[in-house]
This record gives sequence, C-alpha cells and structure tokens, in this order.
Amino acid sequence: VLIDSQISMSSLTPTPKRVGITIPVSNTAIDEANYSLQDIVLGQIQQAVANMLNKWSFGKTLLANNANGGCMYAALNSPAVTTATVGAVTWGEVLNLESSVMASGVIIDATAAFVCSSSMLALLKATPKETNAAQFIAEGNAANCTIDGFPVFVTEDVPTGYLGFGVFQYNLLGQFGEARLIVDPYTMATKNQTRFTLNTRWANLVMRSAAFA
Repeated sequence: VLIDSQISMSSLTPTPKRVGITIPVSNTAIDEANYSLQDIVLGQIQQAVANMLNKWSFGKTLLANNANGGCMYAALNSPAVTTATVGAVTWGEVLNLESSVMASGVIIDATAAFVCSSSMLALLKATPKETNAAQFIAEGNAANCTIDGFPVFVTEDVPTGYLGFGVFQYNLLGQFGEARLIVDPYTMATKNQTRFTLNTRWANLVMRSAAFA
C-alpha cells in the first residue's frame, strides 16, 4: 500500500517577498572620497541583504506581517529541548537535538549543522561534556568550530541562549527576478544627495520543518 510522503510537490511553491534597501549619500562626500565611496555603499547594500536573509532564516520573530518564518522559526518557538537551569546546557541535551531530527526520519547529510549566537558558542566551548572531562561540547575556533563533528554556524540572529540543529538541504532560499539597483542623482538634488536603491524578490521555503530543532 502506498502512502503520502511528508514532502508533497505542492509544498514546493515559493512565495517571493520584496526585499529592498535605499541609502541617500551626500554628493559632497562622494566627490571628496572620489569613486571609492560608491564602492563602499554598494558593499553595504550587499551586506544588508545578507543580514536580512540571515534574520529571515534564523530569527524567532517574523520580519513582517505577511512574511513566512524561516527554517528555524518553528523550532525556536517550540524548542525540542528546554534547559531547566538558565545558562546551563548539557551534552545529553545537545545530543537530543540531533536525535529529535533523526527520529522524524530525516536523513542526516553534509548540510547538517548547529547554529547559535556567539555568546552561546562561548558557553558551549567552556562547558565540559561530562564532569571533569577534558573535552568540551564545542571545540575549535570561532571560524572552524564543531559540535559532535558537525559544523557550527554563528549568527546573532539566533536569540541568546538558544542552540539550533538542522539539515539545511530542506531550506530553500532563492532570488526571483532581477536585482534592480537604481542610482538616482535627481530626486534629492536640492539636498545635494544621490539615492542608491535596490529592489528584488526572495523566497525562503522550508520543505520539512522536522529537519530543524
């Protein structure tokens, strides 16, 4: 007898949302800094979009009323594991995060990783796996840290005190249409400013919420 799988093709329908940023820049500053200031502004626009996508994926609250939650949204609002003592975390609780994903039938692959804030990572690096043990829950430097062999992605968009685990192949993040960058020296000419504006569309589609805890 065939039964429906947990991933239906109908769930693979993205709903792109508008993503935009606008930055007015003084023409005097552009002239005095020569062309390099425009490069800096463009770099800031790219970083702002990246920051927004991180906040969308790993935040506990919705970015806007009509926005869907990211891959960690449901997990952060309904944790698989809760710690009785504030600020404490045990090796068993960390392993329970992994097992809660595995128990749902999700296959752990190369996209599996832990995610947390820098303060949480510092706590995990200072917490032994067992009492008087020489090994700590998280080991390595901030750029190359692992927990139980899985990489750790550090972002301040995960609330302080939370540790997440996920198989990120089940989170689809994609851009739709053009990324339109308009450099407008006219609208704010009376204020001697040039406005840099980017508009595009992105979708964040969680294929399987059970893949994240």
